[in-house]
Amino acid sequence: ISEVTKDKKFELLAQKLSGVKSIEEAQKQNAVVDTVRQITFSAPVFVNRTGSSEPALSGAVAAAQKGEFSKAVVKGNGGAYVFKVLDQTKRQGVTFDAKKEEQRLEQQAMQAVSGYMQELYQKAEVTDNRYLFF
Repeated sequence: ISEVTKDKKFELLAQKLSGVKSIEEAQKQNAVVDTVRQITFSAPVFVNRTGSSEPALSGAVAAAQKGEFSKAVVKGNGGAYVFKVLDQTKRQGVTFDAKKEEQRLEQQAMQAVSGYMQELYQKAEVTDNRYLFF
């Protein structure tokens, strides 16, 4: 039910914000304006005003150019967003290392397997009777 409610709220807000071409126009539509810093792909942006993490906003901002206003209303977990990119910087000295990435993914896979095995153990209601023999 919360997903349906969220979808309906987004539809209403998106309709209200459709055609908005600037932050000033959004403010005239009673939109709350805030500046969010440090939007990256490595971690979804957290919007303090809505109290929610917004991965869709991270992707939309990354696709925009500096000074560009959003082309469409972005559906987030805690609201509907339009944005203007104020500044963009690329991290210097960072290169992709396939070996490190492979190790990181292997570690994540092992953690997932461990969690899966633990869940199977709990759902099987295994009783540990080893204490009887020691």
